[in-house]
This record gives sequence, C-alpha cells and structure tokens, in this order.
Amino acid sequence: MADMASQWPMMLATLLTGMAGWLLVAACVHLAAPGASVRARVRPPQALAIALAIAGLVAGVVVQGVMLGSVGTLFQLLSRPGSRYFSLMISLIAALVMAIAVAVASAQGAGSTAMRVLAALGALAGVAVAVTCGFVFLPSTFTAWNTPLLAVAVCGCSAAGGASLYLLLVGALSKPDGAPLAPTGAAAPPHGRAGQAAAPRRRPLRVRLALPIAVTALLCAVALACTLPFLAVTGTRRGDSSAAWLAVCVAGMAGALACAVVAWLARSHKGACVALALVATALGILAAVALRMYMGDFATSAFTQVSSMSSPAGRL
Repeated sequence: MADMASQWPMMLATLLTGMAGWLLVAACVHLAAPGASVRARVRPPQALAIALAIAGLVAGVVVQGVMLGSVGTLFQLLSRPGSRYFSLMISLIAALVMAIAVAVASAQGAGSTAMRVLAALGALAGVAVAVTCGFVFLPSTFTAWNTPLLAVAVCGCSAAGGASLYLLLVGALSKPDGAPLAPTGAAAPPHGRAGQAAAPRRRPLRVRLALPIAVTALLCAVALACTLPFLAVTGTRRGDSSAAWLAVCVAGMAGALACAVVAWLARSHKGACVALALVATALGILAAVALRMYMGDFATSAFTQVSSMSSPAGRL
C-alpha cells in the first residue's frame, strides 16, 4: 500500500535542494557572463548566494540521511547505481564540490577564464540537482505520479524561488549609484583598468542589476513552463479542495515572474527592486510548497478512489 507519510521527507529534501540548485545556477550564470572581469564582480552577493546554496545542499543531504534512517542504508543505496537515490546523492555531492570550488577560487582571486569555467560547471551541477530532484519520485507506488510531467514540474518549480532569492541578495547588498570603489586616498584595486585609479566609480545600479533581473525573469518563466503541463493534465481531472493548491502554485510562479518584470522597469531604484525581489522570493517558495501539497492531495485522493473502486462495495 502506498504510504504518503513516507514521501513528505523526500518532498522537503527536494524543496531545499531544488532551490539551492537554482540559487547556485543564478549565481554562477552571473559570474560566467561576459563583460567586466570576473574578479571585479565576485562580491558579497555572489559569495552569500554560494554559501546559502551550500547550506541548502547540505540540508538536503541531512534530510536524506534522516529519511533513510541509517548510514548503512545510505551506503547500500550508493552501491546500487541504478537506484534513483543514487543519482540524487551523486548530483548533490557534485554540486557541493563545485560550489565550494567556486567559493575557494573567488577567495583566492582566480583569473577570469578559470572563474568562468568553474562557474559554468557550477551552473550545470545546479541544474543536475534540480533534474534529479524531479526524477527521484519516479517510478512511484502512486500511479498518479507516474508521469514525466511530474518530474519536470518538480525540477522547474523551485527555479522561481531560487532565482528570486539571488536577486534579493544582489539588490540588498548592492551599493547605491555614486558610491566609490575605494575610500579617498586608497590605492586603486588590483587588476583595475587604466584611468580608474584617480576616481574609481561603480557601474550604474541599473546596469549591475540588469543581468540578475533578467536571469530571475527567465528562470521564473522556466518554472511556469515546466509546471503548467503537469497541473493542466492533472487539474482537468480534479474537482475537490486540491484545486486551491493548484491555483496557489500557478499564482505564485506568475506573481514571481510579474515582480521580475516590474523590477526590470524599476532597476534604477534599489528599494523598489529589493521589495519586489522579496515578494518574488516569498511567492516562489509558496509555489514550490503548494506544488508539493497538491502532489500529496492528488496522490492520496487518487489512491482513495482506486481503493474504493476495488472494494466489494465499489464494484457493486
């Protein structure tokens, strides 16, 4: 018999690791993007984002260990490459290694090429975590879950929350326009461009926030595109209270995307961007939670219907 209670720890683990993976993706895409030297852009927002991504990945590993019950069970699963948990644990470990590598390389002042290569690999590792978070539910004892659309939905839904959290960090920790790069009389930063030593200035805020906002909007759109097919197919067969979770999930992702679009228009105003990013983060997290609540309600209801039809009374 399917036991929904045993699935909630996995849902929590995939929520944490999925958001951490997409947060790592957003930070690494920002670092790997062409433009100014990577060293000049390895700042507190990126460092904090990578640290939070590492914390989320570690939390996911811990939840996995608690769920499995013992270290012996964990090693038993890791000894079976065909296991769905094997792929998830390997992707988590790979993402942890790459996140730590990016953090160490940035702290050591690695060159632009090396940083971009590491950041690109880190982004791929983050995507791998999100993908394995989706497919860890397949195959399932819940027949309602046995569709690739569910895996795609779980994979993409956390993108809105993870990307919006990165935008929140960048917006909150970005200096306002006109703030100098170094105190008056201080030496010019190493590797600075010629002509900047006399009066170094930061790039305009609208320029600094342009890429994080664009990445957030793109990933919010990805979240909607990944989740809507599963909700559309299963939602047409629903008529009970789970429709509320479906509506919350869609509204959360759409709201996060709308906040990103408005933030693009207001990217010259730090306060507005931070407020919009905060709302988008909350909506993205709410959407990811609502999807899991909908999954639980949908699976439990479907199992109840099948059980009632298979009973003697249901066959009469």
